[in-house]
Amino acid sequence: MADDLSTASLPQYSVPGPQVVGSTKYQQLLAVIEELGKDIRPTYTGNKICAERLKRSIVHARILVRECLLEADKDRQKAAAEAVAKNQ
Repeated sequence: MADDLSTASLPQYSVPGPQVVGSTKYQQLLAVIEELGKDIRPTYTGNKICAERLKRSIVHARILVRECLLEADKDRQKAAAEAVAKNQ
């Protein structure tokens, strides 16, 4: 009975498969952030596997954030160029 109280259950994870063709970087980022949340509590309890997975996920999220910012900047520049061309 004491064992039932002391065992912590680990979160269930979805295994990341190949990226869906139609998914955007932003959708990928949202999925990574969702998975990050599952590792936070076990990391606080000292689970080293979850801590390492959390570190890798943070690195992946940072890369995706940079890519999303680049995409947004390209879209902004394209829209500005189209607006200038339209006004001429």
